[in-house]
Amino acid sequence: MKEKFNSIKTESFRKIILDFIFPCHRNDTFSVYGNLLVRLLTKKTNQYKTEEEFSNALIENYVMDFSLSKSNCGENWFYMYRFIIADNAILKDSQYDYQKTLSFIMDTIYNPYALSDSFYKEEVENAKNRLSVYIESGFKNINSYANIRMEELVDDCHYFSDSIYQHKKDIHKVTSKELYSYYKEIIGSKKPLVFAYGNIEDSFADLLKKSFGESRECSSYIPYQIRPFLPREEVNLVEETGTYNQSILKFVYKIKDYKQEDEVYFSLLRFLLSSQSTRILQEFLRDRDKLVYTASSDYNVCHGLFIIHAQIYREKYEVAKQTIFEIIKRLQDVSFLSPKIESIKERKRINLERQKDSFPSLIADFRMKYFQTGYPLNEEYEILKKITPEEFVDFVKRLKLDTIYYLEGSKDE
Repeated sequence: MKEKFNSIKTESFRKIILDFIFPCHRNDTFSVYGNLLVRLLTKKTNQYKTEEEFSNALIENYVMDFSLSKSNCGENWFYMYRFIIADNAILKDSQYDYQKTLSFIMDTIYNPYALSDSFYKEEVENAKNRLSVYIESGFKNINSYANIRMEELVDDCHYFSDSIYQHKKDIHKVTSKELYSYYKEIIGSKKPLVFAYGNIEDSFADLLKKSFGESRECSSYIPYQIRPFLPREEVNLVEETGTYNQSILKFVYKIKDYKQEDEVYFSLLRFLLSSQSTRILQEFLRDRDKLVYTASSDYNVCHGLFIIHAQIYREKYEVAKQTIFEIIKRLQDVSFLSPKIESIKERKRINLERQKDSFPSLIADFRMKYFQTGYPLNEEYEILKKITPEEFVDFVKRLKLDTIYYLEGSKDE
């Protein structure tokens, strides 16, 4: 693992973002535990035992925003505490005590509202109920449900088996003591990776290192690597009916002989299909034949998936399918592609310049370099500039249609 403390120093912003990341190995058994934790650990601590007290303490310690989130990265889960604090250079507050703020942060992370060996039962039950409502709302939303089904259909490695939607029945089996033991295992007994962004003075950096450099075990991290899903021999066609107003069509492609460098081609393909510069999906599916409400595309770098998503008029289902086949065929036509690829290259160049002043882009770029999960923006652009239409056609020919998923809404549109 690289350095445990990392920072970007810039005076361009009026705040400091502090991210404390606790990696742990992905395990579908603990999916429920993790989703409960992010709903349990953000309202109170043992020092501030009510939501009002904790909210006031945030203000008193110059914390402008606070959150806890869980995300996936390869074989890891990341639990990330984010504290956004005021920049003292802007406040010019002679009483601003960074040590006081960091002590509050330490208390929030390591002294949650709990007993000596378990969380309070009422708090856990409330978190369980909120998680159950979240899952139910996901099944009721057509886009969420279609994504859940798509993951089930294309995952030949059981990578998405830790999705909370696969573990609804396990929520109410978790005890307060079990959940607290899990918290202690992955957070309470570990020290985080620390990422700081903003006007980080040397004295503040030293305080951060001192505060989080105590003798806890370091968080574990499995180095990122791609794990491509294998294309099927025959296309899997799945058609379902649901109690929704609209209908959704998804085409999911896997790629033959997938490699890390294909990420830039995926990015180019998504821009060709969905950006305002080229609008290929909208042009073919909506403007020309009025087949869809909306159409978009996305990709999964880790597993080599490319997805075309359309909310369609159900009576246009067969025509929409054929039109998507037509689009993929046109993407193998060099004369059709050449001006569009040049347009995308120019848009990417402009985006790169704009993102140099974007704090979220700086953070994403920095994090990507640290965990080596993809190409930073400038590297991606340098690779993109050299891609020829002929090379892009070769990439498109390696795409293999794996799954067509159609969810037909049974209500009147």
